[in-house]
Amino acid sequence: MNPFGLGLYEYLSFILPGGLVLFTALIGFRGWTWAEPGASALAGLVAAAFVIGQLVTAVAAWLEPLAWKRKPGSRQQSLDGLFGGGGYYTEAERPEIERLLQAGWGEGQSLQICFDLAYTSLQQSGKDQLVQKMNQELAFNRNMAGATIVSFVIVAIAWITEHDGLEPALWLPALAVATGLFVYRFRRYWRRFAHNVIRGALVLR
Repeated sequence: MNPFGLGLYEYLSFILPGGLVLFTALIGFRGWTWAEPGASALAGLVAAAFVIGQLVTAVAAWLEPLAWKRKPGSRQQSLDGLFGGGGYYTEAERPEIERLLQAGWGEGQSLQICFDLAYTSLQQSGKDQLVQKMNQELAFNRNMAGATIVSFVIVAIAWITEHDGLEPALWLPALAVATGLFVYRFRRYWRRFAHNVIRGALVLR
């Protein structure tokens, strides 16, 4: 029985980030003071991690625009990073991509609207399996980046308030590096996602 209708990878996208935050909060302030948990306690911890993961997702979604140097909480542009340095297309190719999308999904519409319509067409065709996997990767890396940021703050507060359950000299740099790596992967999959939506939708035309 799957009450939430989620796949395994989607569950992990909540449980692992939530588990990291739960771990740093409990151990950071109290240290390891418990015996090895039994089956029922472990199930409770997994459930707690899932719920905390949902909260972490909200924080990560709010912070997400920072990955593209936008204001937190602002509306994301699906084509961020797709053109120019590090993108799949040069800025010189932008007008041609815009022309192709407008020709199929709305003459005179903005590039963002055409992209959204192209993505909907790809979903309705049932040929979006690769794009779905990339979307899952996006969510996982975004949520883990959010979790490492929240965990960094927790460990820093524990250190400032003289709780030494986790060694700050080890954990703070490790969490900072992990955040950078997860943001890098998030940006990479964001570009790949947009590129494959455009390519897949144009093939369908």
